[in-house]
Amino acid sequence: MLSTLSAVFPEPLTNNIAFVFTNISSTLLSNFCYETIPGILEDAPQFQITNPIGLQKRYFRLKADQGMKNMRVGMREEDKTAELDVLDMLVNLFDWADGLDSQPTMRAISRYEESQNIVIAVVTSLTAQVNQLRRKVQEGVRKVRRVFIRD
Repeated sequence: MLSTLSAVFPEPLTNNIAFVFTNISSTLLSNFCYETIPGILEDAPQFQITNPIGLQKRYFRLKADQGMKNMRVGMREEDKTAELDVLDMLVNLFDWADGLDSQPTMRAISRYEESQNIVIAVVTSLTAQVNQLRRKVQEGVRKVRRVFIRD
């Protein structure tokens, strides 16, 4: 999908693309394969968000669990730190977005539609070729059957 998007968008528009990764506290814990980012997007900014609402809900569940009494030390501070980290990241994201030049998207949409038409034409052509080959194979099978049935 990333390759398709980067091929469809004109290069100036790719400068307005960033990646936002959610629910990871560090790059080491990410499930995303960074090698899949196309070359044209490899310098795109990357932002990471650990969901503070999810952390807070987990904190309150664990806080209520009497068996976790000894584990609760420092959890609220960790939750607050995650909230501040998200705010910092959002400020960085919005600062980045605020510095972007606006780009006309109609050209990108037009290129996307053109690429879809090309894909449809290629698939239609390949389907016709497959159907033609199928007919030839079926005719060949009929000929072989006639030969073996006679013998």
